[in-house]
Amino acid sequence: MKYIVILGDGMSDEPVEALGGKTPLEAANIPNLDALASMGELGLVQNVPQGMSPGSEVANLSVLGYDPRQDFTGRSPLEALSVGVPMTPEDVVFRCNLVTLTEEEPYAQKTILDHSAGEISTAEADVLVQALRDAFDDNQFRFYTGTSYRHLMVWKGGRISPLEPPHDHLGQVIGPWLPQEPQLRSFMERSFQILNDHPLNRQRQAQGKRKANSLWYWGAGTRPSLRSFTEKTGLRGAMVSAVDLLKGIAVGAGMGVYTVPGATGSIDTNWEGKARRRCRPCCTTGMTLYTSTWKPRTKWPTRGCLRRRCVPLNTWTAGFWLRCARRWREPGRTAGFWCCRTIPICCGCGPTPATQCPMCSMTAVASAEPLPTIPKQRPKHRGISSLRASC
Repeated sequence: MKYIVILGDGMSDEPVEALGGKTPLEAANIPNLDALASMGELGLVQNVPQGMSPGSEVANLSVLGYDPRQDFTGRSPLEALSVGVPMTPEDVVFRCNLVTLTEEEPYAQKTILDHSAGEISTAEADVLVQALRDAFDDNQFRFYTGTSYRHLMVWKGGRISPLEPPHDHLGQVIGPWLPQEPQLRSFMERSFQILNDHPLNRQRQAQGKRKANSLWYWGAGTRPSLRSFTEKTGLRGAMVSAVDLLKGIAVGAGMGVYTVPGATGSIDTNWEGKARRRCRPCCTTGMTLYTSTWKPRTKWPTRGCLRRRCVPLNTWTAGFWLRCARRWREPGRTAGFWCCRTIPICCGCGPTPATQCPMCSMTAVASAEPLPTIPKQRPKHRGISSLRASC
């Protein structure tokens, strides 16, 4: 048996008045996902242990069979693994977002406008991170470029202190959410002075883009030590994702990591390329494939555009689900599909409670029969979206 695990990370979103009180998942055209649900088994799964912060880092570890209460040491160290950042047991690693803050007020009175600086490109972000390296790098602190707005800092012999995710406080004055650790707060304040008038940010502003004018620290942790996925399960595994967190989990677990040209970790990703890439290793090497997609809380509500929330769902179900389903019905192949959400994201309203999420599993066997005819009306009790109210 070969397995494909597909995660719509937070894809449930939340009810939207303009959609008649439906979530984007309920309103989107997802016929292949509905067909999968009608052929498979539906249920609820809790991916975040009670008492732990319900984030993607905890939930994805859980879905892969690890106990976050034992194996989770912080989000940033997992991301650091994906980009080859050297770590010692005494190092503390921090996620450094490039964010957009208002400009006129004193730093603590500024408002956070965008946790991703308009989803700045990696190439542009690297220019800004280099400016921070020039100012801050020394024997104790080192900055590393990640992907898009997601970057890292290693503090040798550092201290872990409570930190707030920026996407939980969009539109709020930042003062109450700033680090209490003086060194981190000083770097954040100084980063605004370095970045706000940087030539690249002036160019972005002239182009109508948001400035990436400040650092924001969160997700601190120490070097993780994960048991090999193969040793743990007896299966070989691989990850198809553009997100450093997921690639880092795979590296730590000894899984393969597949890179897809054009994969961005956002809604403009190369869906078709990811579909082809996730099918090939399973078909040729028997690997267990794991992939995670978007996270609506941090990408769509702040843009205020329903098309950006529904269209990716349409593309997601039409693109790789149809390809995967057809590929696995070819003679000589048997596979298990498992589709779920990691956490029940509630967009733009702060931290999410650790509750249960819908899942669907299906065994696909070789068959010459065509795929089932997709019903014109969505099944009332067999579609994944119909479980939203239960979780």
